[in-house]
Amino acid sequence: MTIDVPASVAKAFELRPELKQAMLQQENQKILETYARNQVLPTLDLSGSYRYSGLDEDYSDTLDQVTGTDFPGWQVQLQFACRSQTRRRAPTPAERSSSSSRR
Repeated sequence: MTIDVPASVAKAFELRPELKQAMLQQENQKILETYARNQVLPTLDLSGSYRYSGLDEDYSDTLDQVTGTDFPGWQVQLQFACRSQTRRRAPTPAERSSSSSRR
């Protein structure tokens, strides 16, 4: 009987739950770092709306104006936001854990 040592070692690593957990934690850390980097990027938001209005004292006439599209209105908004670079960046979870282990 021959034993395939490389396949056996690979299978052993696959079955170890602490290695799976470590790989998931590493993947989660990468996601958190990407998220943190994205939070300091500027944003540009575009929004718009279109509406119909009714301008009469009588409810039925007002409803006729709205359904008849007598008084249309629209609005467009463009908003740019940029975070201040003077603020100190919050440490990532990895940086917090490494600094606490040094103490």
